[in-house]
Amino acid sequence: MNLILAALLMTATASAPSPCDHLPIIAKYAPQFPYFVAGKRYTMNPALILAVITQESQGNPQATSPVGARGLMQIMPRTAELLECKYDQMYDPDTNIRCGTKFLAALLTYTKGDLIRAISGYNGGSHSTEKSPLLGGRIADNPETTTYVKKVLSYFDAYKKQPCTGGPSWSR
Repeated sequence: MNLILAALLMTATASAPSPCDHLPIIAKYAPQFPYFVAGKRYTMNPALILAVITQESQGNPQATSPVGARGLMQIMPRTAELLECKYDQMYDPDTNIRCGTKFLAALLTYTKGDLIRAISGYNGGSHSTEKSPLLGGRIADNPETTTYVKKVLSYFDAYKKQPCTGGPSWSR
């Protein structure tokens, strides 16, 4: 019986989605959604998008949060609407990564390239960016957001060095 259980666990683990499965889509949208700081245009590092996907859904395009966020980058209905994305298509990896990358680029532009504040805003939701202290120069005062930012930054650092086995190295 233990051998059967072990085989099932190995099969489940082998078939589990990986954030790295989505590298081609990430590479497609990173240059399409630049962010702007002091009138200069910047291309988002694909490793940052991969880090957000890892933290949000662990690479599962069918992920759904208890509050209704969907897909790889966990897009909420209101965020999808603001970004002119169709919420009912958020389980499609291409659509979700396009929408999430657009949102992250908007946050980086709004925060003038402040990575910590942008990641904090991504976790807090688009509705929180105007009234939250996070845009006053600090991470939102809640443990969930603090932990979220630390994890995304940790994944980002790792992915910049080596995003996935056999993948490119992103050092920007």
